[in-house]
Amino acid sequence: MMLLEQDPLEEAKQWWDELREAGPPLGYYPNSKKCWLVVKQEKEGRAKEMFAGTCINITTEGRKHLGAALGSRSYLEQYVGGKVEDWVGEVTRLAEFARSQPQASYAAFTFGLRHQWTYFMRTLPDIENLLQLLERAISDVLIPSLILRNCSEAERDLVALPVRMGGLGLINPSDSADAEYSASIRVIAPLVSKIEAQSHETPEEAEVQRLVYATRKEKDDGLREELEEVKAMLANWLTVIPLKDMDFDLNKREFRDVARL
Repeated sequence: MMLLEQDPLEEAKQWWDELREAGPPLGYYPNSKKCWLVVKQEKEGRAKEMFAGTCINITTEGRKHLGAALGSRSYLEQYVGGKVEDWVGEVTRLAEFARSQPQASYAAFTFGLRHQWTYFMRTLPDIENLLQLLERAISDVLIPSLILRNCSEAERDLVALPVRMGGLGLINPSDSADAEYSASIRVIAPLVSKIEAQSHETPEEAEVQRLVYATRKEKDDGLREELEEVKAMLANWLTVIPLKDMDFDLNKREFRDVARL
């Protein structure tokens, strides 16, 4: 698949012609019917003229590529929207199972299900709003099935934190999408620069490890800061006078539940 943003069509056509010539002697036979050319609308007509007779598919919308999406914003939203619907269905089914097997359901989410959208968050930009439906399924359906109660906003932030910070690892995909994407861009920057320069050398391992370490530290620092904010919000109720008219009063069960938390 070729995504043309700045490179001229002439270069793409030249690349294709050279690939067809150099490929077969090396045992590689390019299949044009499986190739897609993603172009801007204003270049569609010219692209069809230049690649006429090649059987290469041409689109201005977009295509799925390596599990992510390339192309227009509308195509990206449509593609992610379909995935989110599937994930919401899986979260809902997991919540039903959690009523009788909460530990197994919790493990299925933390060790398996949540990683299905991690790749999307790291490869697709600006999808926070597209993941809000998934977050509502987690917070309004799955979590109550696991702990038999609804979470307040502060409690939701707490259970989203890693276990090592006192949370449950029930991440909020809508809140973490932007950070995951930014971290991914930062870590792969050396590889991107090599690809853009058409260099056959791999990035220096020390440089990659330095970026990985810096990114992890930045993430941990952010999580610790968030933890302190959550702890402060969760403790605010202790300074409130229990005025019934303002709904500040707690019954004995509510008081003891929050105290235990």
